[in-house]
Amino acid sequence: MNEDFVSFELAKKLKSNGFTIPTGSIIAMYNEIGKFHSLTTSADYYTLEDGRKYREFYNFNDFDEHDYIAPTLAQVMKWLRNEHKITIQPQVTRDNTWDCQITYTDESDEILVEMFMGSSYWERDKPTYESAALAGIEFTINHII
Repeated sequence: MNEDFVSFELAKKLKSNGFTIPTGSIIAMYNEIGKFHSLTTSADYYTLEDGRKYREFYNFNDFDEHDYIAPTLAQVMKWLRNEHKITIQPQVTRDNTWDCQITYTDESDEILVEMFMGSSYWERDKPTYESAALAGIEFTINHII
């Protein structure tokens, strides 16, 4: 199974909005210049000039305020749900594209905002679940929290 990670730019916005997850749940990082480090997949193998492969592991002892967690879309959606009471739900449309419903509730579970993204926020429906989820996350980070 391949995981979809957020971009470096979105990782920076998430950090500035207080995004955090337990260290044991972190499976990828960006360093301060945006270099991606996967901790569990072969995505961080590099081919040397002589054809040999080598793997550069992220050293958590080097993690500092200049580095960024690179969460999966699912990790961000869980954080939004648990920390901000915002639910992002990609939904298939009649023409087999994807839309996204965003629901924001208060502490008593009263709905404050409920909206479908659709064509009023992007030029056309998204072709995949992941692209609709990402669009919903980006909208939420940029306009709601």
